[in-house]
Formats: sequence, C-alpha cells, structure tokens
Amino acid sequence: MAEKSVFERCVGVWEGVYNLLDTNGGLLDRHRSRLEIYQDGARRGSRNIYNWDDGRREVYTFWGEYQGNGVTQLESERIIGEFTEIGDVIVLTWHYKFAPDNPMTEIIRLINDRQRIRCWQFMEHGRLTKVMAIEEFKVADEPPPGAPWQ
Repeated sequence: MAEKSVFERCVGVWEGVYNLLDTNGGLLDRHRSRLEIYQDGARRGSRNIYNWDDGRREVYTFWGEYQGNGVTQLESERIIGEFTEIGDVIVLTWHYKFAPDNPMTEIIRLINDRQRIRCWQFMEHGRLTKVMAIEEFKVADEPPPGAPWQ
C-alpha cells in the first residue's frame, strides 16, 4: 500500500486556536477553530468554523483540485491560490479575491498524525503586517458527511 500524502493524513477534523499577532508579537485576535478536511478523488476541501469568546462565529468553505506532483489548485468565493506538499509540510500561497496585491503564505507542518502547527504570513503592499500562529489537534479521522463543494 502506498504511503499517504500529507494532505491525505490531514483528512478528518482538527480543532485548535488561532493567535493573530502584529509584527512585534502583540496579540491582535484569538479564537477557536474547527476544520473539517475532505477528499474525494482529486477534489479536496475544508469547512472552517471559527468561534470567539464573545459569541461571534464564522464559517467558510474552501475547495480545490489536485493537479498531481503534490500540487492542489484552490479557488473559493474568498480566495484563490495553490498548495504544494513537501515532505511533512504543506506550503500554501494565496490571496483574498478582494486584495489580489496582498499575497499570503501559510506553512502547515504535521508533527504527527494527531498534531499539526500552522503559520500564516500576511503581506500588504510588499510588507509583512501580521502573523497567525495556530496549533491544532486531530479529533476525528473522518470528516462529517457533506463535503464543502456539495
């Protein structure tokens, strides 16, 4: 049996905390997350659920198409980009559709099949403006029924 790709090892449900920091390390925002990661053949996607202590809640869906050689093209209502699997790391480059001149980079590193860390780099006008630090733990090996693209 072939070894699973990094993305395949991420399929399931992950819970964690997002910490948004300014460039001096000051906390700008903190919220809990639940990511439901799906794969159906070449289709890949996630449903991201964010919850704040003040009761706010946001839910977003993202999906893409696996292109081969570890590359997946992404496009949703909010973002466009791609991710590449390199060893136990996924490197995601993308931008919000409303801000195409402000590229984002995310690095996702699997610590093991139950724990991963992520870091986003926010750019505006060619300058680093914020960093998002995330630690997540896998709480289910299968996502709930109903993939994001359905």
